[in-house]
Amino acid sequence: MPEGKIKGSLTLRLFDLLTWTWRTKNHSNFVTTRNCYKIVTCDPLDDTVDIFGNLATGVCNQLAEVNYETEQYRQFYDTLLKVFSLESQLHDALTEDQ
Repeated sequence: MPEGKIKGSLTLRLFDLLTWTWRTKNHSNFVTTRNCYKIVTCDPLDDTVDIFGNLATGVCNQLAEVNYETEQYRQFYDTLLKVFSLESQLHDALTEDQ
């Protein structure tokens, strides 16, 4: 969080010095604790914790297990690129009246 709020190369070093490199694992604890109900909320207009530093984003990153580097996803993305290319060609071939 401090590096997102206070810009500069020394921010993370200062934070580590002041906290003795303390790190929380709230997102991991949230995912691995299974004996209670949980709710994740966030305020998109929060001026203290930005969207990339909040618990909801950390939990999503922790739970993301899909490997997009597989052949199946490469083919899917290639197909999308071909469809968009064809759509662009068709659009370019239209006249203003069409």
